[in-house]
Amino acid sequence: MKAGKVYFIGAGPGDPGLIPLKGIKALEEAQVVVYDRLASPQLLAYVKQGARFVFCGKEAGKHSMAQEEINEILVREALRGKKVARLKGGDPSIYGRVGEEAEACARHGIPFEIVPGVTSGIAAASYAGIPLTHREWSSNTAFVTGHRCAGNEGKETNWQAASGFDTLVVYMGVKNLPYIRQRLIECGKPPATPAALVRWGTTGDQRTLAGTLDNIASKAQEANFEAPAILIIGEVVRLRETLGWYEQKPLFGRKVLLFQSEPATRGDGRLLEQWGAETAEVPVLPEPALEAERVLQAAESSDWIVFADVWEVQFFFQALHAAGRDIRNINTRMAALNEGAAAELARRAITVEYDFSADYAAGSGVRPGVLGSRIGLQEGARMLLLSPDYTGINAPYSEDGVCWLLAGMSRQKIRATAYLAELFRERGFDTLWIGDVRAMYALQELANREPELASRLLCIPEFICVGEGTAAVAGAYGWKVTRTIREGESFVIDAVEWLNESRMEGSALHQEFAG
Repeated sequence: MKAGKVYFIGAGPGDPGLIPLKGIKALEEAQVVVYDRLASPQLLAYVKQGARFVFCGKEAGKHSMAQEEINEILVREALRGKKVARLKGGDPSIYGRVGEEAEACARHGIPFEIVPGVTSGIAAASYAGIPLTHREWSSNTAFVTGHRCAGNEGKETNWQAASGFDTLVVYMGVKNLPYIRQRLIECGKPPATPAALVRWGTTGDQRTLAGTLDNIASKAQEANFEAPAILIIGEVVRLRETLGWYEQKPLFGRKVLLFQSEPATRGDGRLLEQWGAETAEVPVLPEPALEAERVLQAAESSDWIVFADVWEVQFFFQALHAAGRDIRNINTRMAALNEGAAAELARRAITVEYDFSADYAAGSGVRPGVLGSRIGLQEGARMLLLSPDYTGINAPYSEDGVCWLLAGMSRQKIRATAYLAELFRERGFDTLWIGDVRAMYALQELANREPELASRLLCIPEFICVGEGTAAVAGAYGWKVTRTIREGESFVIDAVEWLNESRMEGSALHQEFAG
């Protein structure tokens, strides 16, 4: 059997946006993903359905796997012909032990690639507002380890040499802070030299504790400041007072889990990230319904087709193309319930003769009879409504003399259950954000299918629905909606109002770590 391949990927220290493009491509191809707690689990969203996840821990003093066991897994899976992604926090070559893991592959003739990442010493400092070099304060920087163990006896950091650098970045030093302080001061580093600890840098859990070389150890003990953290020593630390930016964002510290099926026209996740929230998006990809042929037959005999959203338009035309039919041979008029459906029809050069989006932005939950009265239908008209509110074809019925057939061209399902489980392994969420009614149907289907995941989702304190139709469906299923954000032109207004309230609630947050 031909050997597979191992990709050692530098994932960055936590912010999933810092992973290199080459790392994303490797994840998309991977069949097995071996990752540790310092790599953002949000990156697992890039992994294809059916891939296997292997969590190897690597928490200080609490490794769930020994290094030798990790090496064995990489070798074993690659020898089985698998493409393996070894996802490592920060940069794999900077205290990431990639040398040992790559050597294990080389001994067995397994091809591998190393994809560099942003090391935590650089990224955490930047997100804390501390530039490691500065024309006035620092012309050189050293990266050292503060970790001492039996395996590196006789190879301890040369503190005499380290003390001579303008800026010193110490990895894995929290446990040995008193010793590091003692050695640097003994080697001539002024006790008053500014120092800062940055914990969980680039994530919503980031905390910065500032002090001096002399008192940073005692301040860390008082604040119960734990690993993982980077220690930065040097005059550049003073600049964080004016250059700190990340922890100043209004939603900093808020963790939001998003379910959204609509194509990224609004960009909910991007907006929340710009405001400082740490987001994780769960892909909701509708699947074609099984009764597409019957829907097409109904379309041919209908006077109007009303599309509730963009997915109904896309799946309708996909079914039309698969059946070898031409829309020009279907003599019917088209209407759209929301902006997405109208835009998708226009993109296909289809005339939208009635656009309900100004009145029914949700594109869902609207009584057919109300739609008919707005159009001014004549008695005997035949209407086909394609909406995510329906699965397959419902029995036709009449209202005000108009014959309605209610159907759905798709069904909603979340297949990324393994990804969701990994998200909940290491962290909780403050807000559950449901971006549209399709996502709500998918969430409920997931809750019915995966009760353990459902219980975790129910523990999230804030439940936000975008669209009154989405909130109505959530309420009907028994979810406790804490806030509804309107769609369309009101979206930004409502979102900013929520932002301002969240900012007020969190104004005193993290003050215990103020420098």
